[in-house]
Amino acid sequence: AVVSTQSTGESKMGNFEFILILGDQIGHWINGTEPSLKSFEKIQSLITARFPSTPIYFTIGNHDLSTLFSKMPMNPEWYSLLWQSLSPGLRISQSQIQSETKLFQKYGFYKVKHSKNLWIVSLNTNLFYDYINVTDETIDAQFTWLNKTFYEAQVEGSVNIILIGHIPPNIELTDASEWDTSKNITWKPQCTAKFNELVAKFSSIIKITFFAHQHADGWYTGKSSDGTNVSHFIMPAVSPVTKGHSTFSVGIANKEWELLDILYYICPVEILTRLNAKVRFYFEQSFKQKYFDFHMKYIGMQASVMRELTERLISLEDGLQTYTTHLLSSYQYRYKPHVSPFQMFCVMTENTSEGLDTCLKKYFF
Repeated sequence: AVVSTQSTGESKMGNFEFILILGDQIGHWINGTEPSLKSFEKIQSLITARFPSTPIYFTIGNHDLSTLFSKMPMNPEWYSLLWQSLSPGLRISQSQIQSETKLFQKYGFYKVKHSKNLWIVSLNTNLFYDYINVTDETIDAQFTWLNKTFYEAQVEGSVNIILIGHIPPNIELTDASEWDTSKNITWKPQCTAKFNELVAKFSSIIKITFFAHQHADGWYTGKSSDGTNVSHFIMPAVSPVTKGHSTFSVGIANKEWELLDILYYICPVEILTRLNAKVRFYFEQSFKQKYFDFHMKYIGMQASVMRELTERLISLEDGLQTYTTHLLSSYQYRYKPHVSPFQMFCVMTENTSEGLDTCLKKYFF
């Protein structure tokens, strides 16, 4: 994902505030420390060649653990190598580098003060991943740091936060892993609950949350204990993953860091290769075009509408399973339906064509 601060939806390639790499820079098939580090260096060099002065903010994915997976996520030696390789791309001051180095080398998370009114907070979601066993002390360390970071930003008075991670938190709307039905493909339930509480508590300063891992775009919603909706964007994958398409996204934000839209670009690698055509990316759709009417142009995300619809959707007796099926079927290498969960809400709650039509019109579909 790349983020641009523009007042209109006209995305100018190269005019970006920063670039976000949301984890898994190491290919699923790559093993070994040296090949893994070369993957990081290659990606950094390719981006830097095209965007020499644009900051590259990263987060660690589960595949970024390489063959040290069994020893991870608590491996200071590996984190030190990653920091040495990736921190120059942050393009921050030496004092900021020094203030974050020890923390990253121990836990793999960090924050960057991008500007006077924006901090980038990068989680190490592997510490919360249901597949990995870590101590309660390690889990608490990231939550303590996160709470402290949010509090410091709030005290500053004018700071906004963009929160990034790889594995998404909301297990309520995902199914058990197809590889191990005793495990969830996202976070440990207690970590999700605690995270939702924190995000709800500091929702006034957290402008955007980006995750990845699912190889598909999406919008996940969970709840805090007081019923507050907590929502996150899930970004698609740049790597094709078997027979899928390469994608990247451009976020359009205003000067207050309110997200106006997300533009999706797609490269149908397999098709272009078969046609012996030049490999290139094409504009596919925007977030609004997929989840809202085509004519709702850059007037905000209508977050209140999204919250209301999602809340009603997941409160349905059969809504959870239906939405779960939709999410699992939207992996890039599987059939990807071009229908939003909110349109599904209308279909599921209305039994007549007249009722369905009224529902769709009410929510601008």
